[in-house]
Amino acid sequence: MESFISLTQQASQGEFTEATARGFLGDILKASGQAPPRNVTAREFLFSWLESKEISKAKGTPRRYPNACV
Repeated sequence: MESFISLTQQASQGEFTEATARGFLGDILKASGQAPPRNVTAREFLFSWLESKEISKAKGTPRRYPNACV
């Protein structure tokens, strides 16, 4: 709870960063026995997304987005 209060104070002062948010969420997930969120680039996300579409039933999707990862 103290971490949350500290983070809300940082946010109200304009000092809340993406790294701080990721760390806080990672701590929450770790405390609940889950893996922390992955920090992926847009390119990695798009490659993963396109790969999942290649496996899906909609065969036209990967053909419509061949350059999504370029």
